Amino acid sequence: MIQIGFAQCLMAPGTFMFGLANLIGYDPYYMAAASLKVLSTAIRMEAMLSFVLALNRMKIICGLSYPAVVHKVLLLLSWLFGLLYLIAFFSPYCDYIVVPGRYISKYDYSYPYSYLLKKVGSFVLVHSTVMTLFVYLIIIVYLVVIKLKIGKTDGFQSEKRILLYAAIRFVFDTFLTVTYNFVHLPSGPWLEFVNYMVYVANNLVVPPVVYLCLYRSLRHCFWGVRKQQVSPIVAHLQKIIVGCTYIIVPVILIPAYLRIVYMYATRKKYRSLECYRIMIHIGVIQCAMGPGVFLYGLMQLLDYDPWNIGTYTMRVMSSAVRMEAVMSFVLALNRLKVICDLHYPDWLHTAILIVVWILGTVNYVLLYTPWFGYGAEPGVFSSHYDFSKPYSFILQQIGSYFMVCSFGLSMIVYIAIIAYLLRLRARTGLSSSFDSEKHILIYAGVRFIVDISLAIVFNYGHLPAIPEVDFPVLLGYVLNNFFLPPALYLALNKSLRQEFFSFQNQNTDVYVLTPSVVTIRPKAPMISHESTK
Repeated sequence: MIQIGFAQCLMAPGTFMFGLANLIGYDPYYMAAASLKVLSTAIRMEAMLSFVLALNRMKIICGLSYPAVVHKVLLLLSWLFGLLYLIAFFSPYCDYIVVPGRYISKYDYSYPYSYLLKKVGSFVLVHSTVMTLFVYLIIIVYLVVIKLKIGKTDGFQSEKRILLYAAIRFVFDTFLTVTYNFVHLPSGPWLEFVNYMVYVANNLVVPPVVYLCLYRSLRHCFWGVRKQQVSPIVAHLQKIIVGCTYIIVPVILIPAYLRIVYMYATRKKYRSLECYRIMIHIGVIQCAMGPGVFLYGLMQLLDYDPWNIGTYTMRVMSSAVRMEAVMSFVLALNRLKVICDLHYPDWLHTAILIVVWILGTVNYVLLYTPWFGYGAEPGVFSSHYDFSKPYSFILQQIGSYFMVCSFGLSMIVYIAIIAYLLRLRARTGLSSSFDSEKHILIYAGVRFIVDISLAIVFNYGHLPAIPEVDFPVLLGYVLNNFFLPPALYLALNKSLRQEFFSFQNQNTDVYVLTPSVVTIRPKAPMISHESTK
């Protein structure tokens, strides 16, 4: 793990220099290009090192007997491959370039062997990831068999950690590997920026977050130095910064999101499609969190909650994040029905939405009873369930199960859609309707990764209740619901973007782009029975 961490940290200088090159408009002394070559190499090395780590876990847990030198040889080969890969970048036959104004680095195909080098790197990435997953599956099967035979749970708790870590890392790594190496993404700057930043987050943010969430002893050691009392001046400054952030973010982002929802609701070409009607529900429930965040920020600045309004409005978030997850699953079902030409009644989606609104209302009302609690207070920068109430923990667990199950089902649906589109292209040999696949992949990956990460951190991370942790967790939820959906709408839907910034009711073709937990919007006329005209 030390070597994996070292390889991942090697990516940081490249990201810094890449940002500096875009900021100043040129690459000084080609430092960004050189450091990004290290980044590209480190990504492939990290995949190989992770496979060796998986082998180590399998040997120890399953009690296998083979020489430990095997792992050392594989580690040596991983570093040797990385060294040769990096040397190839600096040779006259391959190159990896940085262009200021472009937000992702690329192989330079004007060099004779750049394409071959990319294919070799893709091969190493894909096969290392698949073999790592295969090893973790063997470990999990072994643990399940042992538990069924012996019937004891001692030492069996590691199973869920292995499963969770393997699933999270596999989803992140596979999504990025497939997207970057095999999907021909459009060359828009925002798509390049999102793709690159997800790569950075996957290697510099996800690993430490997963470690801290899954391992209590590590978490205690890590946070032990942060539990000291802060001075009143620092505490007051923290409240001002956090309060201003919570006030400014919804004031800026909610009006833009409401404009998009308004366009969907008032223009027939949008609301005539069921997918946009579902998106209206999602947008309404996400925007409903705005007043609570605003008043929560005001609470921090005032250092008290006038008439408990901030607490009452923040309770909306408890219901809203769960409702949004289930609504996003309904949106996924709609895309599955339209794209795959399934035949079942439309009222099924409507019925699920009605149930979602009922359950969300019930969840909100329960928080006002003496058996459940959800509070917000000055000096605490994230709202929390009040576990002094007898059934608050049960309500939190039920809500988290709804969220995680909805995320998982949505991901399964979108995988089915992608598989259908791949099969369709393989049969027909046409690629015109297949262009929607990359939009599906982008939406599915970005939304699924952000949503499932926040859900796991908030519900299962057991994070310490300190300002340095509460603030980024809640801010992540806020940006995920206020910024990411409209940003993805506008980035991937050209017609919506033109109408949004023109403030005119233009008669343009509608591209069905649907963000959510795993959001998509393929071009409806190509594969849909729903008409946009």
